[in-house]
Amino acid sequence: MLPYAEFAPFEAKHAFVIFPEADVSFPEHHPEAANALLKTLEEPKRGVHFVLLAARPDRLLPTIRSRTQRVRFDRLPPDELEAILREANTAESAIGPSVALADGRADRALALADDGRAEKLLDLALRVDEAVAARRTGALLDLADELAKHDDLELALESMVLFYRDVAAAAAGLPDEALRFRHAAAAISGRASQGARKASERAALWLSLPEAFESNANKAIALDALLHRLASC
Repeated sequence: MLPYAEFAPFEAKHAFVIFPEADVSFPEHHPEAANALLKTLEEPKRGVHFVLLAARPDRLLPTIRSRTQRVRFDRLPPDELEAILREANTAESAIGPSVALADGRADRALALADDGRAEKLLDLALRVDEAVAARRTGALLDLADELAKHDDLELALESMVLFYRDVAAAAAGLPDEALRFRHAAAAISGRASQGARKASERAALWLSLPEAFESNANKAIALDALLHRLASC
């Protein structure tokens, strides 16, 4: 049993033990750690409650899932995220892109606002699309290398997917309010001339990259191939 869960609460009637990213800390393919948690769940002290946070609960050991009650947390709406960021004295220019990439999570929005991370990701997406449209081989090679070395490649790829989905939405005539990057609606609408179908196809290509990486593909080579494929179509 976990040491801090061995005793009943004494300062209040109830105590809550929160496990962030439980699907990462106690995955199904690491049964030793999962079984240690399972023992704790099976022998709780009175008044002690456990909260397991998991983006992929299917990765938890089935015996853990069978002993827990699933509670779904809805994503926070954009206006609430904006209010949270303003309360944290976030620069106005960082609020829009941070909310767009936060996926409804306040903690992620705050992290993305730090040091202009979200703004830089949107700028990267705009530069990629510009180089693809211009079919500049040198620029495409440089961007493939920049993406491959990105501190958070997964988030960078997600940004590219969301960007092209916005371009597709703008090309289809959806209002600015429907865009994830609606604060940059003017820039996105200016790229809608590529058409909704092409933008959707480009979003799908970016979405397929993680699977290629899981197959041990060289990231720089895979990104270079993708960018040149985008430029040729």
